[in-house]
Amino acid sequence: MDDPLDDCEAIEIVDGFIKSIGQRPTAISDVPAQYMGLLKFSPAGFETLLKFFLRGQERSSDYRSVSMTELLNDMAACGSPVAAVAVSGGWLEIDSREDLVRYRDAALSGTLHALWEPDR
Repeated sequence: MDDPLDDCEAIEIVDGFIKSIGQRPTAISDVPAQYMGLLKFSPAGFETLLKFFLRGQERSSDYRSVSMTELLNDMAACGSPVAAVAVSGGWLEIDSREDLVRYRDAALSGTLHALWEPDR
């Protein structure tokens, strides 16, 4: 991307738990990590998530279209433990057909390592 901050959200992690997520950073230095959008819930964790979602809908019908980032931020802000798991190495985000074509072409041309370094 020309400006990585266009698609970036700040995240605050303390002792392995998310304290806030989703705010717009003003500088790359405000972004110590990035949310990948991969989630794993225990049965109890899913129950907690569902309760937060339903409670949010009771407060506002607009909450029906809340993003997962906003929901996680609300949970963390209310003191619900939301663990963060660090992932070393690289990963690629595919949001569109164009992204998929770009990565395929890079893999075929041998330039994918410039976009993704799995051994970092």
